[in-house]
Amino acid sequence: MAWREAATLIVAARSANTSLKSSIGPVLKNTSSAVDKKTYGDDRSTKIHADYGVLMAKRSNRSSFMASTYVFPGGVVDPSDYSSKWWSLFDKLGYQKDNLIKTMSSRVCAPRPPMITHPISSNHNDGLIPDIALRITAIREAFEETGLLILVDPQSKPEESPKKLLDDNFNEELLDWRSRIRQNGEAFIEMCHRFKKIPNIWSLYEWWNWATPKLEGPKRFDTMFYIHFADYQSKVILDNTEVTNFKWATPKEILQEFAEKKIILAPPQVFELGRIANFDNLTDLQKFSVDREKQSVEKWLPVLIKHPKGREVYLPGDILYPDDPETDLELINDQNESELMNSGVTINRIRSHENSFTYISNYKTYGHLKPIFIT
Repeated sequence: MAWREAATLIVAARSANTSLKSSIGPVLKNTSSAVDKKTYGDDRSTKIHADYGVLMAKRSNRSSFMASTYVFPGGVVDPSDYSSKWWSLFDKLGYQKDNLIKTMSSRVCAPRPPMITHPISSNHNDGLIPDIALRITAIREAFEETGLLILVDPQSKPEESPKKLLDDNFNEELLDWRSRIRQNGEAFIEMCHRFKKIPNIWSLYEWWNWATPKLEGPKRFDTMFYIHFADYQSKVILDNTEVTNFKWATPKEILQEFAEKKIILAPPQVFELGRIANFDNLTDLQKFSVDREKQSVEKWLPVLIKHPKGREVYLPGDILYPDDPETDLELINDQNESELMNSGVTINRIRSHENSFTYISNYKTYGHLKPIFIT
């Protein structure tokens, strides 16, 4: 079994009105002809208010991993994401290598997970550092899957909202670039040279690090989750290969649909949407994310026990979490978790049954809030 490193992008964008409607937007086919403008929507007013929505992409039912599941955009690291050619582009557009390394490395003031300290995807001695390369992975994959192009004009401050080449006018040139990038990641560097823009790595904040459990194999991914904020919900141009549908919706709306078995979500998406659901205001969520990033993230490789009533998921820090997370555990039925926590024992686990999740924990999670689950 070979691990692969990946990056995922949580895009949180302000809604046009205060009562956000959960709607599935235009499905735009990647063809050379005009787009199919049929809109598939759900116009019901929501009672689960927030002033922003999160972008969810539905994986194809033909996917070999998480088929038909709604996920955050993202994917596997490409060797080009670490390429030293990026240094040349950054330097050409006014961002020196030493300053970039210092800026990106200093954003976190705590120990880092292995995919940052000992990346397995980097094969360039003079290539990018993981803090930059993984952000480029997330940005490139988001463009490939959804058409969102998070680039910044080098003449503007990188902290400003990204100026997207792609919006309502997704032209033939960008369609061609996206096809080329899907075939060869090096084309993403070439495209940035062509438009004299750079990936807005500054606008992505570390959120969490999830790894695929043994029982969910055979494909195993070590994935860094980032969160990005936008002032409006951009039009999504699907690739109709990896991703076949999408929606902008509040975290609580998405969790409600999951609880009602209307959509499929992977456990990390359920957990992170639950964390984000603590915030109804985009500005508050952004401030929290910027401040929390300083505390770093922890790699969570869940250890699962499947049983007739559902699943027990043990996470790092739990008293029953094994030294070797590849170990098979047996279910212990006589645990009183409240008594254990009151006695000072650390608990960090999820109990799930069908689409119902319960998080039981007294574990400190690097400044994160406990998730809100809807049952």
